[in-house]
Parts: sequence; structure tokens; C-alpha cells
Amino acid sequence: MDKYSYLDVIPKIRVYEKNLIDNSIMDRMLSSNNIDELLRFLSETTYSRNVDGDITPFNYEKVLTTELDSLFTDMNSVLKNNNLINIFTLKYLYNNLKIMLKSKLLDIDSSNLTFEFNVINNLGIYEAVYNENYKYLEERISSIIKLLMNNFNDNKDLSEIDIMLDKFMFEDLKKKSREIGDSFIISYIDKLIDIFNVKALFRIKKLGLDKKILDRVICVSGNIDLERIKSLFIEINDNLLIKFSSIYIYKYIKSGIEKFIDNNEVSLLDIELDNYLMNFLKKGKIFTSGLSPIVGYINAKEMEVRNLRLIIMSKINNIPSEVIRGRLVVNYV
Repeated sequence: MDKYSYLDVIPKIRVYEKNLIDNSIMDRMLSSNNIDELLRFLSETTYSRNVDGDITPFNYEKVLTTELDSLFTDMNSVLKNNNLINIFTLKYLYNNLKIMLKSKLLDIDSSNLTFEFNVINNLGIYEAVYNENYKYLEERISSIIKLLMNNFNDNKDLSEIDIMLDKFMFEDLKKKSREIGDSFIISYIDKLIDIFNVKALFRIKKLGLDKKILDRVICVSGNIDLERIKSLFIEINDNLLIKFSSIYIYKYIKSGIEKFIDNNEVSLLDIELDNYLMNFLKKGKIFTSGLSPIVGYINAKEMEVRNLRLIIMSKINNIPSEVIRGRLVVNYV
């Protein structure tokens, strides 16, 4: 892709960036005395446009989800590139696919858990899952639904749905990034894949599960070869620092690995991996052409919503501010 592509889009991204919530506002929310005060601070931001009246503990989730829907609607209008938009919305499509498949198989209503975004073909997924009507879906998703339904009829294993859909999603992301052909997008997706696989490695080790589980869960390879992931899994914990030291993300997650070795705890490692990705994206913010500022902004907005959800839920449950702060991903602005 030409490095001067999207030159006309970057000024629009700069305008959107100005509406991101900065650290000072996040700190005010964290320091708020109660949930009502916190939500008043949120009402002073652009999130107030998503609701008539006040933001409350009963409607904040709709406010946050509407903000994400607006993000992708805006980006779809600005970018006019379906492949590029799909890179960012694919995880929501696959999330909805997981929910609808499991709802169908368990005969429960989980419709409140799906993302109702304009850019996601939920009707097509619903028709395929519930009515075996595949005419509204692309062949890739149709074939996945048929495969998973057939597999479940054979083995009755719901966990297989989550595992296989994660694999299919990352396969699609890797394929789409290569089709776009932009080096920054390719690097970004490879890092996403590495983060997923490394998190899976440590979570499965934490639970003391068998290597066969890891083999099922890890997806395609990113920068880190899958055989390397598997070899790290069978190492004793005391050897992990040495074995990880030659991997490119080591210096960013060293403290998290140490905490895992000492306490069999993965929370710090998870945050360090997420912070690594955000700091990688922040470095691309300075460019005036190419996809890096666009990718950075979209991720920043998604992470902002994630952080806000965490703060609000934690405040509702009276979790101390310092504990919440330790769980937040670094801010983009």
C-alpha cells in the first residue's frame, strides 16, 4: 500500500482524537467518591450524546456500546474500505457468532449480549444459526457455522465453539492483513496474534492443564512460531525468564513473567501485554500519512471504552481506586 494513502483522512482522525478522554479526566473518575459522581464526569464528555438525560448505572452499558457503534459507523464513512473496517469489527462479529451458536444449542436467550453495530450482519448470522438460511452470509462464515453445528452434534462440546471461532478469527485477520498489504497492519495483526498465544500459554500453565489443551487453543503464528510457544509451555516455571529473553516482547513483560513465576498470577502479564500493544500504536500517532494513526485511534477508542467499563463496574462494586488503576491499560492521549 502506498505510504501516502489516506492522506486526506488523517486530519479527520486528528479531530476525532481531540474527543478522546485524557488522563486528567480518567483520574477524576477514579478519584470520584461514588458512582453518581463518576457518571457526572462521564456526562461532561462526548459520551453524553448517546443517551437522553443522565448517564446512570442502569444505562451506562448502552452508552458505551453506542459509542463503539458510532466509532465504526464514522470509520466506515471516512475510510470507505470494507477490508480495513473488517480488521477491526471481526472480533465483534465472531463474538456475536459465539453467542448465537451457544444460545441456539442451549436453547437460551442471550440476545442482550450481542453487539448491535450497523457494520455487523447480525440478521445474516441469526438466519443461518436459527433457520439454516445462509443466503445473507458470505461463504466463509456460512461454512464455519455448518462445521461447528455438525461438530457439536457429534461431540456435544460447547468449549470447542469458543476455541475454533478464535482460531478462525485470527486466520481471517492474518489473511485480511496480507490482502491489504500494509506493513503496519501486518505488524499490528502479528502482534495481536502473539499476545493471544502468549496469554493462552500462561493461562493454561496457571491452571495446570495438559499441553494438548494448549495445542487446541493457540491459533496461527504471528512473529512467534507456534513450536516456540509449545516449547515454552513445557519448560518449568523457573526457566521461563531465560527462555523468553530472546523473544522480542520479553523486556515489556518481564515483570509479569516474574510475578507468574512467584505467585502463579497472570493479571500483571495480561496488562503488560496490552500496554505493549498500546505503546506500539502510540509511536505511530505522529505520522501524517499511512494507516498507523488510523489504527491507533480505533484501538484507542476501543480501549477507552474498555477502561471506562472497568472503572464503572469496579466503582459499583466498591473496589478501591488504586486496585482499579492497576488494571487499566495505558492511555493513548
